[in-house]
Amino acid sequence: MSTPESSEITRLREFLAGKGIDFVSEIHGNRTPPIDFALYVAGDRLASLAAKGQISPRQMKLIQTAAKRDIGLQIEWIVTPSQKAIAIEAALQELLNRRFHEALNAVFISSLETQPVSIWIERNPQNEAQPELSDLKLLIEEFLKLYDVTAFVLMDRDSADVPTNPLIMRRLKIIAPATTEGLAVSLLLTIQRSNTQQTCCH
Repeated sequence: MSTPESSEITRLREFLAGKGIDFVSEIHGNRTPPIDFALYVAGDRLASLAAKGQISPRQMKLIQTAAKRDIGLQIEWIVTPSQKAIAIEAALQELLNRRFHEALNAVFISSLETQPVSIWIERNPQNEAQPELSDLKLLIEEFLKLYDVTAFVLMDRDSADVPTNPLIMRRLKIIAPATTEGLAVSLLLTIQRSNTQQTCCH
């Protein structure tokens, strides 16, 4: 027997198929209002311009608007790390820790397909000799050139662009339950959209 939610998921899947979106890995209901469903998509599907098998931040926004207008459902996109992104994060963290003596606990990278790429570092508080953000940036710049990335934004807890606590709580309410990695990717996408909008407006 179908439930109201399963019926809505069916309508949502048909709507997405009509838009050519066939790479959503998961659809989760029971979200915090006003969100009806969260759509999960791997980070390597995100690109600056929409193409076959890929989606751009602009297209994500358009589909959100269309879903509300056409089928009365409010959706939220959740971008999950791709295997490629996980491998790149691990390689970058190892490189930085070798050069700067275990200065970092974690490195999070947004999709390399959409520039500027956002990189969020978590410093190791046990390391007293913390490198300057500018020194980290120089090494990261050389690393990203290997992947043809020429524009990126580097952030840590002390950076002006780091998400505020209210923003973190809002994102967590929207995507919960979420892992630390999932929350970081969602925050990076939010920051990246903001950076892109600011670039377009100047």
